[in-house]
Amino acid sequence: MLLILILAISPVLAILMFVYYEDKYEKEPLLMLINAFFLGFLAVIISIVIYKIFPENFFTKNANINRALLINFLIGIIEETSKFLIFILFIWKNKNFNEKFDGIIYSVFISLGFASLENLKYILIAEDPYYTAILRGLTSVPAHGIFGVSMGFFIGKAKFDRKSFIILAILIPIILHFLYDLLIDISMNVWIPISLYLIFFSLLSFLMIKKHSEDSLFKP
Repeated sequence: MLLILILAISPVLAILMFVYYEDKYEKEPLLMLINAFFLGFLAVIISIVIYKIFPENFFTKNANINRALLINFLIGIIEETSKFLIFILFIWKNKNFNEKFDGIIYSVFISLGFASLENLKYILIAEDPYYTAILRGLTSVPAHGIFGVSMGFFIGKAKFDRKSFIILAILIPIILHFLYDLLIDISMNVWIPISLYLIFFSLLSFLMIKKHSEDSLFKP
């Protein structure tokens, strides 16, 4: 069991440490970051509650509607909106959110807290927990990191540039999440499209991180 937990948590810690390192000019309080991570657990609970509200076939009663498209889009909406609400409720007005880069770091910590609890749930019910831990550690964890970076990038711009960026802060992660889930569903060889997806959007995320880091208010 310990090995499974190490396999599941290692990718999470690697991404969190990278983002924390990139916060070069004004480090966020560790207690705040830990709180943000565990607030991601709360986002999972909110998502589960929302899922339970709708009947299983609520969005798929029309036989002409593509079920995979709707379900994957619904998952993206519910999970990313849950993370977004957590950020707005607990981080937005906090005095430590005082530059654009902070939007990224807090959003990533929330998102990977979400991914950690979600992965643990899947690992515990899996027939092969080792394979599941490795698979999700290499795919869903970096994907949630990408969702977090994109949300945080535009949340930072919404607070310190223009409020209208808040629309992109929720819309872009939903679209990215939808594309990821859709690729998982429709791909016969999942590793090829998912690898291309993760490489491309990881590079974009890296550029977003560098952009806000270079624009830091605390840069000497």
